[in-house]
Amino acid sequence: MRHLFKKFYTLPIRAAHALRSYPTYFGKTVLDVGAGGSANYFRSQLGDRYKAVDVSDSRNKPDYFVDLEKGVLPFKDGEFETVLCFDNLEHCENCHDLFAELMRVSSKYVIISLPNNWPIFWKSFLMGHNRT
Repeated sequence: MRHLFKKFYTLPIRAAHALRSYPTYFGKTVLDVGAGGSANYFRSQLGDRYKAVDVSDSRNKPDYFVDLEKGVLPFKDGEFETVLCFDNLEHCENCHDLFAELMRVSSKYVIISLPNNWPIFWKSFLMGHNRT
């Protein structure tokens, strides 16, 4: 179990898994909201059809800087065929507003990934703690 957790822990590894497992969902245009560590990998695989959005200047150099808490993406309705949001909604105070924006700027697919906290829950449960 620990090996599996480490295997998918980093964003570039999860990005590679998503692209390899679901290639038909990565259409003509792809927007990655909260791209972080996956930006460089997706950019190397998808080229110009990929755009990255993030809240800060990171090593991955996103194409757009957007405060996701404000819940407004600077794109037209349906501008991107596929919109990705890997492990970001749980950090937003206004996650419903951001979700609505993901749907608005997508013309076809929205792919969302949220962390799975079950391993932490089970470990604390077995140790007699009530932590989720």
